[in-house]
Amino acid sequence: PNPLNPRRYVMVHAFNDAEACARHRFFGLGKESAWKFRLGDCVVLGVPSRPGGWSVRMRAPAFEQVHYVFDSNWRPAKDEPLGELAWPLDPVQVLRLRADAIRQAAGADAAIVSAYAPAYRRWRDSLPAGPVTLHDLATLDALPEYVMVGEVRGSTLASLARNAAASTILPDKRHPAYEPARFLLASEIDPDRTYRVAFSGGAPAYAAEYRKMPKLLFFKSPEEFLAGKHASLPVRKLRQIPVTVTEAVAEYIRERKRVSPRPACFDLAGYFVDPRHNEFGAYDWLNVGVDAPVRASGGGATERYVLSIALQPAGEPSPAPPRENSKAFLEPAATGRPATFDFARLGRHLNVSAEVALRPVAVAVGDDGFRLVGPDAQAALIGRGLVVTVRLRSRSEKDLVGLAGLRPGVLRRIHGSIWPDDRQGGKRTWYTGLYRSAGPYRKPPVRQDAALFLWPEGQARRLTRLSLKGAGYNFGLVAAYRPIRLPAGKTLTLPLLFLAVEKPAKVEKLDLAEMLEKIKPDLLASGG
Repeated sequence: PNPLNPRRYVMVHAFNDAEACARHRFFGLGKESAWKFRLGDCVVLGVPSRPGGWSVRMRAPAFEQVHYVFDSNWRPAKDEPLGELAWPLDPVQVLRLRADAIRQAAGADAAIVSAYAPAYRRWRDSLPAGPVTLHDLATLDALPEYVMVGEVRGSTLASLARNAAASTILPDKRHPAYEPARFLLASEIDPDRTYRVAFSGGAPAYAAEYRKMPKLLFFKSPEEFLAGKHASLPVRKLRQIPVTVTEAVAEYIRERKRVSPRPACFDLAGYFVDPRHNEFGAYDWLNVGVDAPVRASGGGATERYVLSIALQPAGEPSPAPPRENSKAFLEPAATGRPATFDFARLGRHLNVSAEVALRPVAVAVGDDGFRLVGPDAQAALIGRGLVVTVRLRSRSEKDLVGLAGLRPGVLRRIHGSIWPDDRQGGKRTWYTGLYRSAGPYRKPPVRQDAALFLWPEGQARRLTRLSLKGAGYNFGLVAAYRPIRLPAGKTLTLPLLFLAVEKPAKVEKLDLAEMLEKIKPDLLASGG
């Protein structure tokens, strides 16, 4: 508070290295706006971001912020730990924890977390492993949120659960197959039963097909109004209880002392979000971590991509319950020697071996145009990349089927991140994958990076998008995948290209598609 005027506040900026702060443009503090009140009582800027792991992140800035909320004496709170997190919680696991906690706090049959908080209301989106305090939970979101409770028919609840960002549904204790340790799937909900449901992130509102309604609508009671075929109220007896989501999560952790991530099953997007703690038991999985360059100028700027390869015998059902020993993790290095893995080590004992080779490359530009060169070439480099070649050799007597999925380290926009897309007029190319660009608004991009599957000529396929429910189009894309088939006794080669390019100052526009066509002969001749 301002000591000269108690009705106003003073914002104090303290720097431990003024030169570094100036070099990084004061970490955005020069762009003060009305939204800065959401910073809390104290914020520490310029904290280096943690490296990417096996789980996806909502954002990955070069520097992170740490927010603090003061106590009544304007000092950082010294909370005792509520309990311990056995593993780090990614953004999806945080919402699942909230769903479990608000269901317990409300004494409800189910809980629905409808959507992710938008960026301007979110301070953090994950929690590290280890002791967790009330302050840790309170600084996840900038604004407090109260728990809502209402009654929902089972048919409506099933629809809500399928589209929710996270949900928890307890089985009916009266059911003969009651298992207290297992939550229900949306398909297992009794459509005729009325459930008591806790809500976070917004509850479904009144809906009406106003274009079909008469201009004058007469009714004598609310029941008569709701009985009309043009209006619906999904939740009845909706009310707010005097418990915030943060308080509910704090009590949930305090009771259990040690909390582990709750795995998602039967959800392919959920598996790609965090393959370590989630399950998709139909396949045996090999997850390959690749640190690909995202800046042509080098400097160690990379992003973690995860290539997930799934296999099962042809003809078996795709949805399947979780299985033990169904996944492996591999982090190959660009040493010239391929890393190897044997699928026989996993639960299905598939007779398939895998080789993963990484080769750094660079793109130079000269009088003769673009050309592919070695990463240490003394030339005008405008791009850096990595060629990844995966070879699957089958010694099985049966055909195998599955998928190959590529996941970036950070959630991306749902639309515009798969390239080439329909806006290229349906042109068939020899590559498809993930794409991102940066630069001034409505100007040619200054930087571009892409992670592409390479195809034989004329055999390019579209990739299927996987997106998070309730995340929004700005950050909802998790991964893109394609089906694969490995015939008995054959070898399947999956080449990929990771490439980051920067537009030279004297060049008005840098066309990535044109560049790829120029370097294609060198790329394919060198084993790509």
